[in-house]
Amino acid sequence: MIIGIGIDSVEIARLIPWTKMSKKQLSRIFSPEEIAYSFQSPLKTPERLAARFAAREACFKALSLHCSKPLPFLTLCRALHLKSLPSGAPVLIVDWQYLSEKGYFKPLLAPRCHISLTHTRTTATAIVILECN
Repeated sequence: MIIGIGIDSVEIARLIPWTKMSKKQLSRIFSPEEIAYSFQSPLKTPERLAARFAAREACFKALSLHCSKPLPFLTLCRALHLKSLPSGAPVLIVDWQYLSEKGYFKPLLAPRCHISLTHTRTTATAIVILECN
């Protein structure tokens, strides 16, 4: 059963200044692996950061109705990690245990996360679908 859907679009140009931020600043939002991946190809860095930021916003929207108390965006950011399968398909990893320990979510209710990312020259978009049995 689908319990949450979130979608978000981010203007890629908005993330160009983020390419000048320190890794410490970026680590408030992104995991070390995501930062490394995003900076592998300097021309693609803003696009990759925008897609990952859109994924967080989409997940935040999908989860917002299912938290025990208001979930701060940066707390959710620390619980998320986006990686790619060898095929290139994105996978959204959520640390449900972390969110449970902080009192935002019950661990037994941890849903599966489905994600899709896309972008044009100017915009990155993510959709997240949360599903429980």
